[in-house]
Amino acid sequence: MNNNTLLLTAGTNQPITPDLLLVEDGNNTHAQLLYTLLTVPKNGFLDKYGFGTLQPGGQFTQADLDAGLIRFFDYGSNPQPDGFRFTVADGEGGFLGTPQFIIQPLGVGTNEPADQSLAFHLSPNPAGEAVWLTLDHPAGAKVQVNIFNTAGQLVYTTVIAAGTERMPLHIANLAKGLYVVQLESESGVGVKKLVLK
Repeated sequence: MNNNTLLLTAGTNQPITPDLLLVEDGNNTHAQLLYTLLTVPKNGFLDKYGFGTLQPGGQFTQADLDAGLIRFFDYGSNPQPDGFRFTVADGEGGFLGTPQFIIQPLGVGTNEPADQSLAFHLSPNPAGEAVWLTLDHPAGAKVQVNIFNTAGQLVYTTVIAAGTERMPLHIANLAKGLYVVQLESESGVGVKKLVLK
């Protein structure tokens, strides 16, 4: 069994791979080893590619982990360790307790302010062909805007100029589904989910 800490930069996303989380059973294939979530992360979310956000009770297999289908998206708002508790069953009565998988966000620099969150809003959400991004305060410096699909691929990027507080994101060419919007500037990072309908 592997149960190693996931280290990732605050405000980013990363798949949970078998080198981090792995259970093997000589009697069962990886597709037969079923994980069930007892808790979910507080400062981000787990996504199962093609199925969306996982909630307590959500399930995935070791084969899903092998294929890179389980991904953690960090909100970038809290540098403290996060994680989730789970069980694993093999369908034959074999059962692995309630271990905890630990996620540790890493800072983006050595002179970080205590609060690294970059507060913003998306409206409408769910959205159609366009969505407005509104910062809680005008940008003090340029802000990088990245949109990722649930596979963690960067599908859209733009920059908010210093002094700007509100701008449209033109996302008409993106397929319907769940996306993650990440903002990053020298003052912090922020992450929100966006649903395109």
